[in-house]
Amino acid sequence: MGMKVVSLLLKFLLLSAICTTIAGICIADEPGWTPITGPIEISEPGSYYLAGDILECGEPVCINITCSDVVLDGRTHLISGVFDEDTTGVFAQAPIGDFLENVSVTNISVSGFEDGVSFMRVHGGAISRNMLTKNARGIALLEAEDLLVYENNASGQIMYGKMNGAGLVLAQSHRNTFTQNTLNENGLGAESEFGGHGILAGDSSSGNVFTENTVHGNQESGIKLEMFCIGNLISKNTVAGNQDGILLLTGSGGNEVRANVIRENREFGLVLAQTSGNILRTNTIEQNPYNFYVDGLSKDEYLHDVDISNTVDGKPIYYLIDVTGRVIGKAEDPGTVYLIDCEDVQLKDSTLEKNGVGAFFWGTSRLVLENLTCRQNGAGINLGNECDSVHLSRVHCIENDGMGIFISNGRNVTIEHSSTSFNTIRGLLIHESSDVFITNTSASHNEGPGILQGTGIDIEGGRNISLGMTRTSHNLHHGIWVNGMENLVIRDGVSDENNELGIVGINSEHILVQGMRVAGNGEAGMGIMGLNDCTIANNYFNNTVNVDMADPGATATSWNMPKTAGPNIVGGPYLGGNYWAKPDGTGWSEVTPDRGDGFCNAPFVIDDDNIDNLPLHIRTEPPFYADFTANPVSGNPPLTVQFTDASDGNIMRYLYRFGDGFSSMSPNPAHTYRRPGNYTVSLTIWQMDGRTLSSKTMVKENYIRVEGAPGPDVRTNFSATPVSGTAPLQVAFTGTSTGSPILWKYSFGDGFMSTQQNPTHTYRRPGNYTVKLTVWMIGPDSKLATETIERVNYITVT
Repeated sequence: MGMKVVSLLLKFLLLSAICTTIAGICIADEPGWTPITGPIEISEPGSYYLAGDILECGEPVCINITCSDVVLDGRTHLISGVFDEDTTGVFAQAPIGDFLENVSVTNISVSGFEDGVSFMRVHGGAISRNMLTKNARGIALLEAEDLLVYENNASGQIMYGKMNGAGLVLAQSHRNTFTQNTLNENGLGAESEFGGHGILAGDSSSGNVFTENTVHGNQESGIKLEMFCIGNLISKNTVAGNQDGILLLTGSGGNEVRANVIRENREFGLVLAQTSGNILRTNTIEQNPYNFYVDGLSKDEYLHDVDISNTVDGKPIYYLIDVTGRVIGKAEDPGTVYLIDCEDVQLKDSTLEKNGVGAFFWGTSRLVLENLTCRQNGAGINLGNECDSVHLSRVHCIENDGMGIFISNGRNVTIEHSSTSFNTIRGLLIHESSDVFITNTSASHNEGPGILQGTGIDIEGGRNISLGMTRTSHNLHHGIWVNGMENLVIRDGVSDENNELGIVGINSEHILVQGMRVAGNGEAGMGIMGLNDCTIANNYFNNTVNVDMADPGATATSWNMPKTAGPNIVGGPYLGGNYWAKPDGTGWSEVTPDRGDGFCNAPFVIDDDNIDNLPLHIRTEPPFYADFTANPVSGNPPLTVQFTDASDGNIMRYLYRFGDGFSSMSPNPAHTYRRPGNYTVSLTIWQMDGRTLSSKTMVKENYIRVEGAPGPDVRTNFSATPVSGTAPLQVAFTGTSTGSPILWKYSFGDGFMSTQQNPTHTYRRPGNYTVKLTVWMIGPDSKLATETIERVNYITVT
């Protein structure tokens, strides 16, 4: 009985000593405490204190704790090493397969070791109120459990060894609590794959709590969990001024991230990558270049619980999974949007900026994106796996540090009246997608350094894609890049002044390039390799090298259509081949005489297998077309808009119609809209063609949006099938306009019309036909509203 009493009393005294030390009360002068004056192995339970500094310790371990039930109080003394590899200031370690119990280290300054304080296979105890600086790692834990680590200052660790420059590192450690620690400016002055972190947790560490820590100014991440760290809580930390704020990576799922302030980090704020099932609540993420980002390789890696209590620069994060029938717009004012397996969602009237991606979609269908600006993100819009039936209108993805718009495995996607410009990698990337229709969209001034970066529109695989009236200009590399495509139409647009090539076609078939202006490109107008069964006709080429034909080049490809009534792209009377010019005036169309009908009197030979038999005749003036820009395009009344002419030709007269009953004949007018509404703006220009006055008109539907009480929601659209063939050609039109129209009117371009919604019309003569659809409806103000869409040369009959 006496021995049991003594044993219980000893355990009580040890526990009291640990608790008293943790409370910060200096008891090192009390009886029963053992002084330490130099390097030592502590192999007996008890209470120990440093009697003075231990300087320039050359031992692998200065204080080596190899038994349980130890309290070590440094009394703020310093232990310094000579900074060799595999050295540790204070090391508590158990043999493999065993654990030490109840080890506490407090009030010690440690400097000059690979690890300042390290616990390996320790269960229970504390690491508290230590000052750790200029080590490779301040605190290092391996297989440590149920520890309290608090009020340590592990700042200013330096880069050394494989795992270096980190304030706190733990691996295979569970149920520990890390609170009120300061972990600042670790790893500064160098870069490392592993180092420079405030807190780094890996190797399946689980059940840990990281709370109320200050993590500032570290070379790499503030708090990083990777390699299957599961079920941890990260809460109420201040994470600022690091390279990245909080990172949850590589299988680190089921964690909770709550009420953290993550600000002013140099790259990312909060990232979830290749993880799932994390819960985010009330995190404030602000003033980071990319505030919030989720990345994954499968749908499961996007299944997180993130609600709108999380904010980016003061705006809520909308992270929706399996949601149907939502509208996210001006009232919701989202900061970034993620939609996973959603249906019938509208995202509109918003600016999404400074995140890993402005808006991300996975498996989402019947999606409408309207009047959006996505800028200064890692990517503007990412339409991920198998998004179906997506409509983008007036979407502007600009100044992003990756891609403007990325479409992967998408179907039935329409993009109109949009722009993807001034992005770092690409303007628009379409990957293995089908039935994509793009019109009145620009992809210019994209700046990436790689061969496929700095490209306006990049199409990789897929089928049935149409680019109509697009502009790809001033890109660092290429205007349009096409690889592995089937059934592509590129028509009635501009691809000019790109540093390398205007249009590149590789390993593709059934491509139509028609009505394009391809001029002023640095290396060539078109680059071709492995094209089959394509038509390249009625284009304006004006480059030092117009066609760069690789081996294999183009097979079964036609460079002209049969002679057909025009006008052609340079204003001649007939459609046929292409206009071939060069900046120095020596192009084939410039130096070869007219045979009398607007064609050169000799074919233009590109190579033995590629000949333009009807090259267009020389014109001294450039192609004639109307175009303009406006700034701003939306705002509150009174809204003053500056219009800027972007037309080309020998222009004699301008006429803008602003859509509100007013007009101007100035080439660059300013106009004030005084009432709310959506306004269609047109510009008509005139020039003399010989003795004939000719004109061109550019119409931009609903181009100016003046905020206020909404007018009737009319959006006109239609499709047709087929759009080309031989006469007589029967074409079925399908009207898809919204807003409950009361009247439809088609003008088929051949003098015939129809008031049916879905008419069928037969074209009996060859030609290119412009189709126009006008719809009428009764608006909320009981007034008649109308909208018109026109598709120039939409139907081709041969």
